[in-house]
Amino acid sequence: MAVYLYVLYPGRLPSKAALKRCFNELGFPLTFDRDVGSLETANGGVPMRLRGEESGFELMTFSIVGDPGFAHIKIDPRLTHCASCRLMPDTEGCAVALCFVAALARLVDGEVYDPQSGELSTLDKTIAWAREKLEAARQETSRPSTRQRDVRSYLRSLLKQRSDLALIGRLLFVHPIRHLLRGAYVGQSPYRYQFHLSSSCTPLYDPGSSTGHPIEGLEFEVWQPHFDPLLMATLADEIFDQIGRVTTLADFATEQSHRYGRRGFPEITSMVLAGELDRAAAYVEQVERNQIKVGAYIEEIERKRWVEGRAKHPARTHWESLLKDIEVTSAEHHAREIKTAKAMKLDRFWEPAPFPIELPAARRAREAADPLFLTTPWPARPEWLWQQLPEQAGEVRYAVHFLRRGGVIRLLVALTPEQAEQRHRALERYELVARLPDGLLVVVGRSTPWDRNRPQDCGVAKPEEPSIHVVVEGHSHIGFGRIPAGSHHGRAVFESFGANPMTARTWEWKLDFDGNIKTLRDDRAGEPVRAKATLTPAERGLATFPKPAFGEYMVLAERLRALLRVTGYGEIT
Repeated sequence: MAVYLYVLYPGRLPSKAALKRCFNELGFPLTFDRDVGSLETANGGVPMRLRGEESGFELMTFSIVGDPGFAHIKIDPRLTHCASCRLMPDTEGCAVALCFVAALARLVDGEVYDPQSGELSTLDKTIAWAREKLEAARQETSRPSTRQRDVRSYLRSLLKQRSDLALIGRLLFVHPIRHLLRGAYVGQSPYRYQFHLSSSCTPLYDPGSSTGHPIEGLEFEVWQPHFDPLLMATLADEIFDQIGRVTTLADFATEQSHRYGRRGFPEITSMVLAGELDRAAAYVEQVERNQIKVGAYIEEIERKRWVEGRAKHPARTHWESLLKDIEVTSAEHHAREIKTAKAMKLDRFWEPAPFPIELPAARRAREAADPLFLTTPWPARPEWLWQQLPEQAGEVRYAVHFLRRGGVIRLLVALTPEQAEQRHRALERYELVARLPDGLLVVVGRSTPWDRNRPQDCGVAKPEEPSIHVVVEGHSHIGFGRIPAGSHHGRAVFESFGANPMTARTWEWKLDFDGNIKTLRDDRAGEPVRAKATLTPAERGLATFPKPAFGEYMVLAERLRALLRVTGYGEIT
């Protein structure tokens, strides 16, 4: 649950310089990041630095004049605006927000309001709370987290092994760089001990047209025993194996051309600079033929003109402007490369090179392409990091996580039966994966945020009974069910269950045992279908059963498949 504090203030916020002076006067080791714009227009994250390290909080400002949500508070009439500051879940982020609240309230002689308690807080109390959190954050600094200096420590072995990789800030990239900055961004999440990881491929001549994607479905928690090998394996398998092979502007144009309608048509720019003029012309014709929308920045009246053929499509206008004078176009984009390299402090890693269109075709690969990057050598990954699925009927395997990577099921961190049973008794997460007699796969997993290794300031104070998820996977269909952490009169129950063909949308029932009702959501036809019905005695009997012991999976798989049959979905095959 998000926690907020409000500062009620007169019409304008003080300047960042005034707030910085107030931080110093209060003894708060806090500064604004250089990228912070006007606080008056803030509506989201505000980057800060606490003791020189990256941090931040979320800020939103609004008028409270006539707002009924504040009608019950006795407020000084001169206080007409509210700065809503979110206290982040980690201690450091919470400390930063509290320091900002205290300094702002002091500067504007405002009021601090706690919407959770519905009470005003004194300035002295707020300052004391901020100092308490600052001290708690200071004591935590010895623990590895997601700070920028920690990023370098996690990547030290890789950087030592690969001299063709470099790290600036949070960006790990391939060098030397000619036209394309290819790498991985190791970003912060709202949680102090968890990273976001994403790929990035950026042309120096147009940094706004970067391609890349976040790594979904994996949690990079620095306290996990498998964090280091998982980070190294993911960098290799899901980032550098792909972007390391994007070496030419033609390759990059292919990546961009999957994203129709991007502002400025960077895919056309890349094709032209790559010297692929016929390809660029064909692409422009395709855009015109398909009448692809080019974004909200094109006025509707202008869009109507080119759809009706009374004006040029913006893609053609852009293409023609590039071709009007290739020397001028190339010079302009070289100048942009210089500006980007300087701004990103890439000077010692950048090798200025001609664009392919400036060279004969035979020389382009040698003189204009960025170097091919292969992920060998690479830090060795332990055998236990990924585990194969069971193949034989009755074979059971255990893992910490059950994942899908690129459409393939993977088992992360192999566990012995003894290790899994220990996690079962400790109410920790684990997955049981077994092959059924008919060849189908069943997964019985326990979901909980509790883990004995988790730092206790991550918001999980004690273990609680996990919920259970059940998956039965065939060749063309997947069945799934969820058993909540609580019990129904001492028995386990399927709170919801459903199925879907692997190529279609979901069909799912949710069960209300107290109301004796089941609710259907069917998305298979594209438009969601809703329906309600009374639970039958047969369905109630199948959906409730004694709590499964460690290692039990057959009864869960059989009950789920029987529920899918009696409620009309049919067989999982």
